[in-house]
This record gives sequence, C-alpha cells and structure tokens, in this order.
Amino acid sequence: MSRPKEFEVSPALDAVLDTFWSHGYEVTSMSDLENATGLSRSSLYSTFGNKRQLFEAALARYNEQTVEPTLRALEGPSAGIDELKEYFATLISTFRSEPKFAVRGCLIVNTMVELAAQDEAARKVTSAHYERVRGAIENGLKGSGKFTILEASLESSRITSSVMGALVISHFNPKMAAEICDQLSSEVSAG
Repeated sequence: MSRPKEFEVSPALDAVLDTFWSHGYEVTSMSDLENATGLSRSSLYSTFGNKRQLFEAALARYNEQTVEPTLRALEGPSAGIDELKEYFATLISTFRSEPKFAVRGCLIVNTMVELAAQDEAARKVTSAHYERVRGAIENGLKGSGKFTILEASLESSRITSSVMGALVISHFNPKMAAEICDQLSSEVSAG
C-alpha cells in the first residue's frame, strides 16, 4: 500500500508556477523549487517528476488559470468587437494597475523567448499558444462583421504579434505595453 501524500498538490504547484514565472526555466534550480514549496526534492520528484516535468505542469497550470479565462469569451461562437475590447482591457488593466505582476509578462511568451529557439518541446507549446491567441483574435474579428475572412486572418497575425511584443515590453515598461494594447483596441473598434 502506498503512503498518502502529506501535502496539498495545488498549493505546491502554484508555488512551482510562481517560481518559474518569476525566474524562468533555466535559472530556476531544484533548490529554488524546494524553497518555494517547502517540500523536499524527493517529494517533488515523486509527485511531479523531474525539473522539466515540473515546468510542464506549471505551464499547464498557467494555461488553466490565466490563458483559459482570458481567452474564453473571445473563443466563443458569438465573439466580436466587444470581446476583443474586453481582451485588450484585461491586458491594459494588468499593465497599468498591477505593475509588479505585469513585469513578469506571460509565462508562455517568456518561454517562447527563453527556450523555443533551441528546445523542440518548448517550441511546440509556444507555437500552439501563439496559434490559439491568433485564432481567438481572428474569431473576434470575423464575428465583428467589419473584416472579411482574409482581412481577419491577416489582421489577427499582426495583432497577435503586437500583443506578444507588448507582453515582452511589459518586463521593462508596463506603461508602454498598455499603450500598445490601447492602440490595438482602438484599431479593431474603428475597423
């Protein structure tokens, strides 16, 4: 019979997520993860696996807690300009009112910058994220009735690239990141 776990998995995974989000994959050590969770290395390994598996679990948790709620309405069948404006408003609000949070950027975009060039698994995760965001924005543009299918496709690529750029810029200038998203929101509203 196996011994029951003596800790809650969710708070430990949240601490792992927070650590990777704050420091990135490469810089974060197993000692950092032990300190953040208060768990021994053997407990972390037996529950989550090695450092890479911990990182993948953190990415999944981030997707569940941050990406899903942010994109849900924009991915819906009735998405349009209002959902696009709300998406940008969420980003703008974070950049302007939560600078301590904003300078961390997006964990998945951070992973794109840090690992995607040399790591196939990271490239797949970050490419899928880019396509998901692009698809959600395209969905909102199509639903607005202001863009043809071709225009929505082209604009969604441009807008997504700008959003990803804003998330990188937020590391050193959240105000500028907010201004980028504010401009994007104005552009889609004008059509």
